[in-house]
Amino acid sequence: MAGMPTGGFSLRPPVPLPGSQIKVLVLVGLAFLIAGYDINLLGLVLPKVSHEFGLELGNEGEIIMWARLGVLLAFPLAMLADRFGRRAILMVTILGSAVTTLATAFAQNEEQFILLQGAVRMFGYAQDMISIVVIAEEMDDRARGWALGLLAASAAVGGGLSALVFAGVDILPFGWRGLYVLGAIPIFAIAWAWRGMPETRRFKELQAAEKPKDGPSGLNVALANMYSLVVTHGRRFWALIAVTAPLAFGVTCASVLLPTFLQSDLHLEPGYVTLIFVGGGLFGLFGNFIAGRYADKHGRKPVFLFASVGFVAAMALLYLGPHNLVVITICWGIAVFAFFAMEVVVGAWSAELFPTEQRSTASGARLATNIIFGGAALLLQTFLYGPLGGHATSIAALLPAILVATVIAMLFIPETAGKTLEQIAAEGEHKH
Repeated sequence: MAGMPTGGFSLRPPVPLPGSQIKVLVLVGLAFLIAGYDINLLGLVLPKVSHEFGLELGNEGEIIMWARLGVLLAFPLAMLADRFGRRAILMVTILGSAVTTLATAFAQNEEQFILLQGAVRMFGYAQDMISIVVIAEEMDDRARGWALGLLAASAAVGGGLSALVFAGVDILPFGWRGLYVLGAIPIFAIAWAWRGMPETRRFKELQAAEKPKDGPSGLNVALANMYSLVVTHGRRFWALIAVTAPLAFGVTCASVLLPTFLQSDLHLEPGYVTLIFVGGGLFGLFGNFIAGRYADKHGRKPVFLFASVGFVAAMALLYLGPHNLVVITICWGIAVFAFFAMEVVVGAWSAELFPTEQRSTASGARLATNIIFGGAALLLQTFLYGPLGGHATSIAALLPAILVATVIAMLFIPETAGKTLEQIAAEGEHKH
């Protein structure tokens, strides 16, 4: 039909968007960009941090696991957005991210570094959870996938920036510590810009209908929302968790330990690591736009299927194939493309499958599951490192879990593309 989006790469939204929606998308996208820088930075600097603090080779996964457990506090923080509003809790998360990122630069030992990085992730993951909800609630229903793809693209650009800056880590003042100072400064600027962030229309409507001043306490509301997710909307909730858990188990080590593998096993200099991440990442960046548009037009599930298979194939070749710079860069590009395509789809499901009053809680539960099972994979990889002979085989052994997630998604997750949030919620209630 003339005028309809045909999929493919484009920065333009599939339908015209009003200025208010564009403003929200830009404000949230900037935060995702800096969050991508901060989250990606840990994997890049970890070999140097480990050397400075005298840590044993092969334990990198365990360090990342402990830092990622900050999500356990991010989940209840995100749940508060279903009670006190998206905007208020987002302001807390952005200020918290700025302070803890800056403080990381002054860590004096392993324990302080892990604690501060856990706090960075607590605020950062909570911010991601709520931001996805904001986009789902504010964007035109025909452009949700595109908008979520744009957020993922912003995070990818941030990750690319961290890789670019990392190339100069050996000449920057204070080495890896200087990278965290550079990451913190823009967050304070974004926090200032967020003063104009509006509350979402759907939350304001819910707030007016419930008369919160006469309602129960925030804790009781949060617990009631969690109960509703697990019991009332249990079919969808447990399907989402069943997809998220094995997906995180298979993806995490392959993604976050790649810089360690390149520096520790292949002995590549920071400049070559940057070349791989930026070269492959630029190609992978298109996955956000293409996946978002195709997911809006052709469905979430087909995109997830092709992306998950592509990720497994690319990462298996990267770790187990010829360790050639060109091959590694191409495989990384395909993997990044596929990873963000999967993230766009699962992020959309976490926001679309549930009613307004449980949406932040569902998004938080999904990300908490992601971090917990990703942490379990990192811990298991640490134990497999010796018996399987290094990073490559111990990481590749975990990849098949992604295919388990794919089968579950195809069988138990409903298609949500092209439907309003109200339609999706009504379909879920009908099945109950």
